[in-house]
Amino acid sequence: MHFFNPVHRMPLVEVIRGEKTSDATLAKVVAWASKMGKTLSW
Repeated sequence: MHFFNPVHRMPLVEVIRGEKTSDATLAKVVAWASKMGKTLSW
């Protein structure tokens, strides 16, 4: 997960899935970013 600066003003967050990233972990990260009001970039 990579936040764009300044974090408090930029709604974009980048999520990069690694080879060993599980579906469960990815779902948790996506849910967490959404709860923060962030827009996801893949």
